[in-house]
Amino acid sequence: MKFDKKIGKNKGFTIVELIISVMILIILITISTISYSRYTSIARDGSRMADVNNISKSLELLISTGFPLPEPDGAETKRTADIQWLPSGVPDMEWKVGEFGEEAFKKTELSKLPVDPRDNQTKYKYAVSSDGSYFAVVTGKESSSEGYVSTNATAKSRTVAVAPGIPQVPTNPSQNPSIPGGQGGGGGAPTPGGSGGGQGGGGGGQGGGQGPQQPPSQPPVQPPVTPGGSEETGPTNVPEVSSPTEESCFNVINDPNDSSAVILVGRKSNCTKTSLIVPNKINGKTVKSISAGAFKQVGITSFVSNTIKEVKEEAFYGNTSLGTVKLMSLQKVGNYAFFNTNLLTVDFRYLTEVGDYAFYGNKFVSIDFPNLKTIGDYAFQYNKLTKVILPKVKTIGQYAFFQNIIQGELNLPKVETIGQYAFYGARNTSNNQITKVVLPEVNEIGGYAFGNNYITEVNIPKVKVIKERAFFVNEINKLELSELKTIGNDAFNYNKLKSVRLAKVEEIGNEAFSGGSYSSGHKNNITDLDLGNSIRKIGNSAFTSNDIYYLTLPESLLELGSYAFYNNPKINSDKSRITNRSRLSSSTLTSAYIAQ
Repeated sequence: MKFDKKIGKNKGFTIVELIISVMILIILITISTISYSRYTSIARDGSRMADVNNISKSLELLISTGFPLPEPDGAETKRTADIQWLPSGVPDMEWKVGEFGEEAFKKTELSKLPVDPRDNQTKYKYAVSSDGSYFAVVTGKESSSEGYVSTNATAKSRTVAVAPGIPQVPTNPSQNPSIPGGQGGGGGAPTPGGSGGGQGGGGGGQGGGQGPQQPPSQPPVQPPVTPGGSEETGPTNVPEVSSPTEESCFNVINDPNDSSAVILVGRKSNCTKTSLIVPNKINGKTVKSISAGAFKQVGITSFVSNTIKEVKEEAFYGNTSLGTVKLMSLQKVGNYAFFNTNLLTVDFRYLTEVGDYAFYGNKFVSIDFPNLKTIGDYAFQYNKLTKVILPKVKTIGQYAFFQNIIQGELNLPKVETIGQYAFYGARNTSNNQITKVVLPEVNEIGGYAFGNNYITEVNIPKVKVIKERAFFVNEINKLELSELKTIGNDAFNYNKLKSVRLAKVEEIGNEAFSGGSYSSGHKNNITDLDLGNSIRKIGNSAFTSNDIYYLTLPESLLELGSYAFYNNPKINSDKSRITNRSRLSSSTLTSAYIAQ
């Protein structure tokens, strides 16, 4: 049997087709390059604004604690009228104008010298009034012909029109473009519904500005539900949402880790709805998470879902109209997820983890997260919190609740570590005003964590490490800390202490209990002091200007700083009040002002 086989000629691309294909590719690459370039320019501007705000907050902290403002590098003298980048309303005065450089940086609490994110070397322009009362910091912008100024000489920071003296941003980057929330801790870029400016932050700028002109619309009221489940799994009996937004409004992709689930990646371009209620399933699959940047700066006013368990980084970043979010199954919130939105209320009953800057710059008045265990750095900074209920939280990052107005007793029954500046206050301003701290499980408290509050009583029986200035400028009158081993510099300076008993302490930092006067009534006057039998080091001026009646120096003491007990009249002059079991030299004791 024969088979006839017809073989046709192989067909390839013609020259014309190849040329057309290449042209299409060039157009697509050009479009994507322009889009990416624009995005990264805006992102770097956000980082610049955050850096400026970080510098400003570090300078405000110096002022609030009585320290002088540092001099600019390369300063020249000018009057207000000659500095055209200063915003309107700044009083006429003489300024020293230069850069915020290494010398200024060393006098602040910043962990790193802020520099322009494009070349990592250009410093920000910085001015200080000749009388030392006012400062101003400015940066140019890459995405527009404007500058951004933060100053304490007017009511708020702001974007200003281009003017002589505004620094030009670098044009030859030495590294890859930074991402939003880069150096200095992120954000600060103007967002829809806002005016640009915004409030500065110890760890980042709040860029949203004024926010929406009308209150955000509210979603349809959802019926109360009592789903089963646990903090590990979330709810197991998830009811359907009522009146869900149609599936066609959402973009989704398949979840690579779960064949029965999809990931929500955004709102379709032809969908104009701002109040979104996500169906439990789209394309027959459960909606379990929201991708990074999915709804970034798109003008949403409310968002509801009963099935979403994770919101990834920057998912709702900069939605300044977003006032209400209900995510009944939510367990994890990524970094910057709700950065600079307008949240007033949320329903996150199963939430266990909150990332860095996750809720920075919102409008929470109170929060109650019954299952939350981990809070990232700057997570709730710049809200309006007066009360927090966190019965299971174990870790709180740095600056987490900085610049809120938490009042009264703070009770965190499970917390073990608290980062620096976590609950820092600022007297005579709208800031935290905590009066009592109850932390029965805490092991370590970071520097400045509770500084500048109104605390009269602390319950921290298991704490082992208290870092520098953790409780400085408060009203504590008694300390009995049986497990404490390390106390940082100035940790309890400027309180109202009368009695201090430290059974196991090993190291006490410089001026930790100094009796120097900060303001009316803020002066330690310790009469009863027990240093236990484990103390190895007492820092310079640690107990200066108190009124200690009797002092025992145990055999364990190896190092005693200068002026450690200076201006304690009773033990300075009467050696019968001193029991010295240490082997310290007489010259060391003399330099510490202990009677011989």
